[in-house]
Amino acid sequence: MPREKSHDLKLLLIDVGKTSSESGFAESAFKLASQFVQRKVYSEVNDCFGIVLIGSKGTENPLNRGNVTIANYNNGVFSTANYEVLKYLDHHIKAEKSNHNSDWIAGLEVSIDYIKRHVEKSPGPVGDKAIAIFSDLGCPSKFEEKFDSLVEKVANSGIEIHLFGPEVLFDFVQSEQNGNGDQKSKTKEQENNADFVINIVNSSGGVCGDISTCAIEFAKMDRKKKKAMAWKADLEIGPDIRINITGYINLRREAPKSWKKCLTHDNGEVCEIRPVTTFVRNNEEQDTVELDNLMESFKYGSQQITVNGENSTYCLFLLHFIFHEFDNVHFAPYLIPCNITSMIEASRI
Repeated sequence: MPREKSHDLKLLLIDVGKTSSESGFAESAFKLASQFVQRKVYSEVNDCFGIVLIGSKGTENPLNRGNVTIANYNNGVFSTANYEVLKYLDHHIKAEKSNHNSDWIAGLEVSIDYIKRHVEKSPGPVGDKAIAIFSDLGCPSKFEEKFDSLVEKVANSGIEIHLFGPEVLFDFVQSEQNGNGDQKSKTKEQENNADFVINIVNSSGGVCGDISTCAIEFAKMDRKKKKAMAWKADLEIGPDIRINITGYINLRREAPKSWKKCLTHDNGEVCEIRPVTTFVRNNEEQDTVELDNLMESFKYGSQQITVNGENSTYCLFLLHFIFHEFDNVHFAPYLIPCNITSMIEASRI
């Protein structure tokens, strides 16, 4: 029985409280979190997401921490990176903004418990676990009372903590309100909170970053690169030399994603919609070609070589040695076809 593939857990801890909402940071946090999930959707990775809000209007979490809400877009459980997560981040999350103070300590406690409960109930293996904090850390917090116990919880859970905040949390920045070079610095609450959060981030092996720089990086989306399938063959040099090698396809057409099953209602009846592939001839009439009349083939120049699925083998032949001064692509068409033609003729004997 094949081993079940593990999945990583990514929890987005987003500040929707008073200072975050009033400064406009919350909107930037929503956008960055959405870009992060979009990147995962596009790259087709096997990650599961959960969302916890701090400073929210209501309270909805098993630990009963005030103004901390576990998002219920997927009935309050982790889900793969999909459009339900994006829809929540792009539309519904804005309704949770409030004028309540946000407590990052309470948010981390709920997030760690949330991940722990998922790991206990998960039918499959869980890989890396991470919590990404999106907060300006502008609200007062009673971190001194719970800091040591929180550090211990993070260490025992094996969860990486990451912090994404405004530029001012990490350095002095130029004021956007005027152009005379005035500086603005962290508030007292931000300074106190940032020192403690950054210590937790560093101790867990996480990273910190300002939200503007991260937004630029997340905008660059790369698809997950699929590994090339190897095929073993013999490299034949003349009639007597044979070398075992492994070859890889350098470029190939990738098949499109399969359609999801769709249902439609027609006069009360449910009809399943399925895709249909039809092959046609390359002529004006575009006559339909039956599958029985199709045969796989490779094309070398104008010569087309069919492949027999039952008896086909992979092989490589050294066709020609050429002098260094003729090592140019312009000479290749004159050297290779004669060798290929002789090979084809020999294979027909």
